[in-house]
Amino acid sequence: MACEPENPKGVFVGVAEQFTHYGTLQEDGARVPNPVGQHLDSSISQAVVGWQFHERFSAQFALPVIYRTFKRAEGFSVERGSETGLGDASLLASLRLWQRKTANAEIAWTGSAGMKFPTGDSDRLREELNETPPPPGAPESGVHGHDLALGSGSYDGIVGSGVFAAYKRLFAAAQIQYAIRGEGDFGYRYANDLLWNGGPGLFVLQSDGCTCGIQLNVAGESKARTCFAARRQKIPG
Repeated sequence: MACEPENPKGVFVGVAEQFTHYGTLQEDGARVPNPVGQHLDSSISQAVVGWQFHERFSAQFALPVIYRTFKRAEGFSVERGSETGLGDASLLASLRLWQRKTANAEIAWTGSAGMKFPTGDSDRLREELNETPPPPGAPESGVHGHDLALGSGSYDGIVGSGVFAAYKRLFAAAQIQYAIRGEGDFGYRYANDLLWNGGPGLFVLQSDGCTCGIQLNVAGESKARTCFAARRQKIPG
């Protein structure tokens, strides 16, 4: 849900929640057995504060709070645990490249660019330094340090684009974003990341001072290979 002032200039705020369940093990893209029920549940709550400098230009700061629970194989035993804390913050500037507006409808196209900062705890990446193959006959762990780390320890570039369309109380929005990763803590570099999301929504409040809406969002992600300790290797995202 987000709340924005109708005035083209001023402060806007928003909150977002994303929950993801990972419960399928894969190797080289093929599904493999999961005899001990390894999984990772990730909840990311994000607060956004921004400023509309001009009708076409704005900037926003986002800070996520992450909560993750997991179950994974550790040799012949099973480990359960959780991680919680602040994630990596980001600062993003957006420019409205094109817009068409009528009394009841609106469509707009924007471009964006910014940076992600290493505010999240990256200590779980230390596990990547000590990973060894499991004993013969034991299942391999499907949840690794890079899955549990709350931050990357790197400064990353972000570029993206988005479209927004509305008719009376109905609206739809979609975004695509590409993250250009730098080297983080412990010599670990997350893969460059292509993210997309979008879906329909409904304005639940429309007044002269404020517009609030709820959106159903569908998201996807595509990654290249990570780089660790100056060598290329396949690591599940």
